[in-house]
Amino acid sequence: MKHFSSKRPKIYQHVLVVLTLFSFKNSYPKHIVIYVFAPYNERNGVPIGQRAHSKWLYEVPWGMYKAVTYVKKRYGNPNIILSENGMDDPGNLTFPESLYDTNRVNFYRSYLKELKRAMDDGANVTGYFAWSILDNFEWLLGYTSRFGLVYVDHNDLKRYPKLSAYWFKQMLERKDS
Repeated sequence: MKHFSSKRPKIYQHVLVVLTLFSFKNSYPKHIVIYVFAPYNERNGVPIGQRAHSKWLYEVPWGMYKAVTYVKKRYGNPNIILSENGMDDPGNLTFPESLYDTNRVNFYRSYLKELKRAMDDGANVTGYFAWSILDNFEWLLGYTSRFGLVYVDHNDLKRYPKLSAYWFKQMLERKDS
């Protein structure tokens, strides 16, 4: 992303730039090859964070702060919309067990705390979307992984809010946040 100067044609001076970050995981950089980020998840044998169900997904809340403040500094504090942020549980948990997703509550609490810290430090964040509202069919894992705030029974498609859905509702209704 380049900065537009007054020497650029007039049409470019009114372009709205929205940078969307996908923040599921963070990794230590290993190689950067022509826009391809090839991460690894440990350093000196120590994992970067606790692993979620997916083998590629590690919980690294401080990575949210680092990513957002990096974009703020590097690209002149553009409008940032975080379009996906979440973690998964195994898809084979029993129905009542799946509803008590305390790991997901802790995940969102810690990531949103870091996002707020970045915003308090001046980051221009105007949007945030949890991934995902509903348990869904994941491209790589099918139904063996559940990202949703709402449990979906894949047999009859009935939906049941998880603890994380109630936590999100309560957090969004807070007046002092």
